[in-house]
Amino acid sequence: MTVSHWYDLEHYYYDAKQHNLFSIITLPVQPSRAIILNKFSYRCDIKVANDIALRFEILANADNTIIEIPRLSVKDKKEIQFHFLSHLENKLNHEQCLLAVSEQPDEDGFILDDMLSRQNTFYNIIPHWEDLKQQLSLAFMGMLNHSVNRSVYLSN
Repeated sequence: MTVSHWYDLEHYYYDAKQHNLFSIITLPVQPSRAIILNKFSYRCDIKVANDIALRFEILANADNTIIEIPRLSVKDKKEIQFHFLSHLENKLNHEQCLLAVSEQPDEDGFILDDMLSRQNTFYNIIPHWEDLKQQLSLAFMGMLNHSVNRSVYLSN
């Protein structure tokens, strides 16, 4: 979800049939040959890769069990981080964090991840930040699953 919009070689998907996350890398030198990776960024075994490839072809013909995971825009990333920081107004280096977030470039991840990992003064904040990101991921996956189940129900 937090990969830069500029990185267009890899796209991320949710397989509602198998309840799996995976990604597909399309190589610029061989666009017809894609690499399918599991949620841990390891190549899928041949059976799983073939199943995904076949169902992915069907996707063009309205198979709605594979959904591309949209990427967060820079604006979305900033809003999430500003929301988190709004709960920490009295904490150390709050202004420094606000400035960094307001200048968040379109790159992978959140700027707060870099800041929190580099400075020991934020040690007690890191678990709260990680918890928020996990909650966001779970909520997003719940929305995806609900969306898939609803469209499958409506198509029957």
